[in-house]
Amino acid sequence: MNNVLLVGLIEEDLKKIGLLLAQRLEFFYLNSEEMISYSLFDKAKMEKVCGINYMKEEERKVVFGLNTFERTVLSMSYETFSNNFDAISSSNTIIYLRQTEGQFNKRVEELLNSGIETENLHNYEISRLVFNQRDNFLKKNCNLIVKYDISKLDSLIENLEDQILEKE
Repeated sequence: MNNVLLVGLIEEDLKKIGLLLAQRLEFFYLNSEEMISYSLFDKAKMEKVCGINYMKEEERKVVFGLNTFERTVLSMSYETFSNNFDAISSSNTIIYLRQTEGQFNKRVEELLNSGIETENLHNYEISRLVFNQRDNFLKKNCNLIVKYDISKLDSLIENLEDQILEKE
């Protein structure tokens, strides 16, 4: 079975769903954002010292390297996916974990009200402004589109497992 790449607009949800799905499939789990941060140490400093093009090329190398993993569930933010789409192997099963615009806005509000401290809030604000463009890009470039409700994790994981196994 190939790798499974989960993409979406809420990174906290991607991590939670990715970990549970990996356990269910008996796969490894890897958050690509954490792997990039680990590999590049300080992206902001790299960009400042070496320039944005150098930093993007180094990020692309890390994303390309993820293709060598086996039996792994990867989670990836919209930003990383869209910036490195051409470096992602077509042998991965790419799943867009989708919410409607209303569900997305409600989930962002939940995260804000929970007091969660995340560097992703800025990305969520941008996603609110360009939701339709991001949603259309993901719908166009993913193998599967799975609507989800974070409050119904058990049924979501079962649904994902069924669709992945059916696709194999």
